[in-house]
Amino acid sequence: MRFQQKCRDKFHRSKKYIFLFSLIFLKGGVLLFLGQRQNLIKLFAQVFEYNLKDLALYQKRKEQQLFTRSINQTIKLQQQDIFQSHDIQLKKQLLIFYIKDELELNF
Repeated sequence: MRFQQKCRDKFHRSKKYIFLFSLIFLKGGVLLFLGQRQNLIKLFAQVFEYNLKDLALYQKRKEQQLFTRSINQTIKLQQQDIFQSHDIQLKKQLLIFYIKDELELNF
């Protein structure tokens, strides 16, 4: 009986921290923390900071992808305009540009 009472008391004292356990995830594993309140708050703050940094990196990658897509789209439109035009001089310049670009990439 005493053991059950001790377990119940311990659970009721730590009950207010249990909701945080479900919030603390790192790389798919659950971090269980059975310590003092200050340490738990520090740990929660570190996890929150880690998530913010991860979110910022994700946002930055998305912006770079959108920027790259817009540049590629602009280049394709310019190429289409040049090839659709009847100006032979422009086509020659574009061909020379591609050849130089390929040579730089290969060497």
